Amino acid sequence: MSEQRIDKEQVRNDLLSHLRGGEDVLDEAVQVRATDAAPTDDGAYTIDDEVQADEAGDTHAAFQQVDDAQAGLVADARGLDFSPKDTVEPGAIITLAGDRYVVGVASDEFTSGGATYAGIGTDAPLYAELRGKRAGDSVSFRGQSSSIDAVC
Repeated sequence: MSEQRIDKEQVRNDLLSHLRGGEDVLDEAVQVRATDAAPTDDGAYTIDDEVQADEAGDTHAAFQQVDDAQAGLVADARGLDFSPKDTVEPGAIITLAGDRYVVGVASDEFTSGGATYAGIGTDAPLYAELRGKRAGDSVSFRGQSSSIDAVC
């Protein structure tokens, strides 16, 4: 990819660390909500206590779903084959319009080796346009045309 050599193993490790960081934050939120939903032992009980416990329980369930999804992203990232690639496929790292992407798992931006990356999931509409293409190929997405600068 351009002049700088990409250490794909380092990018993989940084992606996993980034995704696990999000997972840790969600684990804490789930635990806090589970505690909030638990009944108190002080003997006092009001309708407001019941409503708050119900709301905390609902929020706990929502946080748990998001936490489970994040754990799935971590598992997907672990399963990616980061061997060298010539075509856009899961495990490839690509440069498109100057931006770097890890293909195969959705992720917001993270930093590795001083460069910024984002993840593209295989269910993303952009991936459908990129799949199987090579460096130098053009891709059109949402009315904009770009060239794939590099695939590794």
